[in-house]
Amino acid sequence: MRKQFSGYAPDLDDFEHPGLTVADNVVSDVEGYKPITLTSTVTPTGNLTSVDDISLANLGSEPGFNQQMCAWLSGGTLQIGINGVLRPSNTPGYPLSWSGPMLTQGMQPINVVELNNQRFFTASAFGTTATFLPEQLFVTGYMQWLPSQGAPYTALAEPIGRVCGLINQFVFVGHLETPDDPFSVQWCAIGDPTNWPTPNTDAARAVQAGTQRFPLEFGFVTAIASNDFFGYIFQQRGITKATYVGGDVVFAFDTFEEERGSVGPVLQIDDMVFFESERGFHMLQNDQIIDIGFGKVDAQRPTLFNNSITSTREIVANTERCLVFFQQTGLVYNYKTGEWTKVPAYLAQKMFTINDPDATIGLARSDSSNNVELAVQVDGTPQEALLETGFYKFDQRQLVNGVRPLVTSGETEVRVCTKGLFNDPVQESPWQYVESRSGEAHFRQEGRYLKVKTRINDFETAIGFEADARPSGSL
Repeated sequence: MRKQFSGYAPDLDDFEHPGLTVADNVVSDVEGYKPITLTSTVTPTGNLTSVDDISLANLGSEPGFNQQMCAWLSGGTLQIGINGVLRPSNTPGYPLSWSGPMLTQGMQPINVVELNNQRFFTASAFGTTATFLPEQLFVTGYMQWLPSQGAPYTALAEPIGRVCGLINQFVFVGHLETPDDPFSVQWCAIGDPTNWPTPNTDAARAVQAGTQRFPLEFGFVTAIASNDFFGYIFQQRGITKATYVGGDVVFAFDTFEEERGSVGPVLQIDDMVFFESERGFHMLQNDQIIDIGFGKVDAQRPTLFNNSITSTREIVANTERCLVFFQQTGLVYNYKTGEWTKVPAYLAQKMFTINDPDATIGLARSDSSNNVELAVQVDGTPQEALLETGFYKFDQRQLVNGVRPLVTSGETEVRVCTKGLFNDPVQESPWQYVESRSGEAHFRQEGRYLKVKTRINDFETAIGFEADARPSGSL
C-alpha cells in the first residue's frame, strides 16, 4: 500500500479522509512537505533600539535589496526607519497625543506605497489608559526617498486614514479618521502624494483629486489593493473595483462582491490579492474570487474580534517560495501547489515579507539587550514536524507489519493507529524510529482502518509512505 501525502484539510472528517488532518511546522513545496526552521544564525538587516512594539512593511524598491520600512514606538513617540535604521538618523519622530499616561502601547501593521520618490504611509498605535480604557491613534504621512537615504517624514493634518493604496498615479487613503468617515476613501492630486486639496472644489478638480463614499451595509473600508490601471477597495463585506477614466469623474466605481470582504490587511503578489473575510480565506485575481480555504481550513480560524482595536489579522509572504502566511491563524498557503499547512512554532514570532529561496520567512526578534533585530533566516534549528493522515479503510481486515516513510533522509519516527470496526476504540502503537537499513518502522498491528503519523526531526522532504499490510484472515 503506497500513499502520497495529499492536501492538509483539517475541516474534513477524520474517517476516509483523502489527505492530511495534521501538517504542523512544515510548508508545502513542489517536491513535498518541508520542515520549517527557527533561526540560530541570521543575516541581520538592522536593529531597533528602545522598542515597545514594531510594525513592518516590505518595500524592496532598491535593486538588490529587501527594504523594510519600519514603524515603532519609543517613549510614546512614533519612529519611522528603513531596515531598523532611522532615515535620517536625527529624525525626531512623531509624538503621539495620548489622552494621558498609558499603561500599555502597541502598533498595528503599517501600509506603505511609493509614488514619484515619495513613500506614503498610514500607521496606527493602540494603548490602554491609566483607567484601563482602550485608545487608538492614527498617523498619515510621507517620506521622500532617495537611494540609501531618506528625508524626514511629514505627518499630514488630513486626510488621516487607517489604510492606503496606490491606484494608477494616485495615492488612496481609506477608512478616514479626519474627516471621520470609515466608509470613504480620498485620493491625492495626480502624481503628487503631498497634495491633498479639499474634495469637490475647483482646486481638486484641476488636479483630479477626489473622494468616494461606499454603501454602509458593506461595512468599513479595510484595505486597498494597488494596480497600474485599476484597484480594489475592500470593505468588511464587499469589494469595489476602481477604474481610472480621467476627466472630472476621475474614477468609476463598481461594487462586484457583496458578501466577501476583508477583515484586515490584504496581501498583493502581482495580480493576486490574498485576504481573509468573515467567511474564510480567499484569493482575488482578475475580478474573480477563489475560496482557497473552503472545505480545508476555514473552520480552523480563530474567532474574529471585530470590536477589538488590536485584532488586525496580518498577512506576509515569501514570494520566491510562493508561501503566504496568515499570521494570527498560524496557517500557510502555497499558491503554486494550492496546499495548506500550519506552523505553530511561528505563532509567537513577528514575521515580515521576504523574497528568498533559501529562507522560510523574515523574522523580527528580540536580542539579549531587548532590542528588535530584523533577520532573514539562512540556517537554523529544524522544528519537529508532524504529518498525520486520516483513517484509510481497507477492503478487509489487514495486519500492518511496517511503514516506510517516503522522505529524503534524516531522523524520522512513525506511529500507526488502527481500528477494527468504525465504532471500535483506536489502537495506537508507540513511536518507532525508522531503521537505517530497511528504511522501515516495524509494527504488528491489526485492523480494517489505518492512520499513519510521521514525526520529522531533521531537514527532509516528505512525500508519503508505504505500508506493509497483508490480509490477516480475521473477520
